[in-house]
Amino acid sequence: MRTLRRLKFMSSPSLSDLGKRETAALDERGTQHQRACSNATWNSIQNGVIAVFQRKGLADHDLYNLNEGVRQLLKTELGSFFTEYLQNQLLTKGMVILRDKIRFYEGQKLLDTLAETWDFFFSDVLPMLQAIFYPVQVKCNCGALESG
Repeated sequence: MRTLRRLKFMSSPSLSDLGKRETAALDERGTQHQRACSNATWNSIQNGVIAVFQRKGLADHDLYNLNEGVRQLLKTELGSFFTEYLQNQLLTKGMVILRDKIRFYEGQKLLDTLAETWDFFFSDVLPMLQAIFYPVQVKCNCGALESG
């Protein structure tokens, strides 16, 4: 009987083990929450950038929110992949949106639409992208200054 009680006692978790398990569970929940926030922020940035290319414009305070979202993403584990994804995926999607507006025209209509799209890109899209992704520019410039 004593042996059974001793085995039962030895196999039950101690208070320190319970504390460690609770801490690990809290850490896991915190990590999941950070991932969810990062995903929501990333989706918001994607939607905002696509809206700029689609000529939908941004609502009040959207530029500030997008800028802050970029700043927050740069601080996460996604930050190191952010600029690569931006160049390879998000900007490509935006350029496809612009291309689709001109690809079916021919002759003078093509030239007129191309000129209008060119003007829209350099007058509206590019400055807005520079504003949204300003934290990326600052981070890249600081890194270049530190290594030089």
